[in-house]
Amino acid sequence: MSLWETLSDLLYSSTSVAADLLKRTNDMENRQDELEKFAYVFNYKNRELTNEIAPRQHQVKALIEQYNYMDNEYDILCQNNEKYSIKIADYKIHKFYEIVANMKKDLKLCRHLIDKSKQLIKII
Repeated sequence: MSLWETLSDLLYSSTSVAADLLKRTNDMENRQDELEKFAYVFNYKNRELTNEIAPRQHQVKALIEQYNYMDNEYDILCQNNEKYSIKIADYKIHKFYEIVANMKKDLKLCRHLIDKSKQLIKII
């Protein structure tokens, strides 16, 4: 092999390597551009979704607060119902004893009237 052939082969291989490197560089630049576009779209969508989520988080927080308030109110109402049902039961018992006492008085009065009428009958 002559010197020219060797130099020619070297020159061809170095131009081939340079062309390959240039092609790789162009491919990498294209990929970088695509990645930058993707990153831009991704960040835009991320901001958009974040802006959509923020009001919903406030709504969820408000609903949780409303639920807690209603739960506390329910507990208070249950306690009040229990107190009132006890008071009602006591009132019913009290009224029952009152009725029994009134019935006893009425029975005594009736017995007295019956005894009086028996005495009147004996007298006659």
